[in-house]
Amino acid sequence: MKRQETKNRWKKEQEIYVITEGTYSEYGIKTIFSDLDIAQKAIKKFGGEIEIWKIDDCKDFLDSGNFYLIEMNRKGNIQSIEKWNRWYSIENGDSRPFLNKGKEKITLCVFANDESHAIRIANKKRIRFIAEGKWN
Repeated sequence: MKRQETKNRWKKEQEIYVITEGTYSEYGIKTIFSDLDIAQKAIKKFGGEIEIWKIDDCKDFLDSGNFYLIEMNRKGNIQSIEKWNRWYSIENGDSRPFLNKGKEKITLCVFANDESHAIRIANKKRIRFIAEGKWN
């Protein structure tokens, strides 16, 4: 395979497909695939769920970004925000940083350049949760 073909192939494979099973203390990763079709065959045969994880999803922030834990109400008012200087699970679009959802507030963990960037990200997620009926 030529070098350019290898480079283009890698660009297409920016996600991995993680097969998981269980909840809470019974939750576990069973296996990981680089191909969605193979992951789907695996869950049809053995069960489980597919989680899509992005590869290198926070590499652009490593020099300047941080995790922020944000608590906000349904209207988008910030109740608390805390910068975390340690690793935390990164959501791959929807739910991984979604820690707590109640009728009054949600708690999200987002990776951002600064506080105002974190608030913008959290607000987009809040709006999406409401629009998709995930916060009733």
